Amino acid sequence: MKRIIHTLFAFVLLIWLCVSAHFLALEADHDCHDEKKCPVCACIQICNEIQKNMTNVLACVLIVMFAALITYTPFFCEHIETADTLVTKKIRLND
Repeated sequence: MKRIIHTLFAFVLLIWLCVSAHFLALEADHDCHDEKKCPVCACIQICNEIQKNMTNVLACVLIVMFAALITYTPFFCEHIETADTLVTKKIRLND
């Protein structure tokens, strides 16, 4: 159950990061006339902060995933079953 929650949380963060990047791309040429209370400028500032924070989080998550991959790979490789052959059973075929 925890894996599902963590996966959903990671997916939501990824979607949030992509949506904020998309908004920044759409509003890149925003020309602000009302400098004090512009909602678009406020959203651009929020999206910039999201981008900064999420890239740090994404880097940490990638490091943790890489460490987990290195740690657990030998454990899973031990349980891979290979086919029994005459060589693995050490049977010698003399004619």
